[in-house]
Amino acid sequence: MAEEKKTTTSAANILASVSKGTLKLAVPIADGDRSYDTLTYDFSKLTGWEMAQALDFGAGKGGPGMNTITDAQALSLFATAAAKGGGGLDAVDIRERVSARDAIVAIGVAQAFFRASWLEGSSRISNE
Repeated sequence: MAEEKKTTTSAANILASVSKGTLKLAVPIADGDRSYDTLTYDFSKLTGWEMAQALDFGAGKGGPGMNTITDAQALSLFATAAAKGGGGLDAVDIRERVSARDAIVAIGVAQAFFRASWLEGSSRISNE
């Protein structure tokens, strides 16, 4: 029981630290006359439907499992959260135009969010 509580607390702490923030881009995204050197993301603004749609990206390739996501799904999820952050770019622009260097970080953040959400959320399920 103490180990379960520790995992839940740890997941909640990770979730709080990755749910929203700003990623300073190593390679700015150019959009016409404007250049974006940061992406503000906020996973807490996503609806369940938006998350499901982002996770459908690349579907049909056989996902890795219920509590993990592929890199393509993670990038799509991050792009959706960044589009909700209010910077002016939509999820498709972010997903398709972010540099490889920045995508690696974005993928890591989205995977951490997804995994921590799963762990924290599973503690709220009761079979009683």
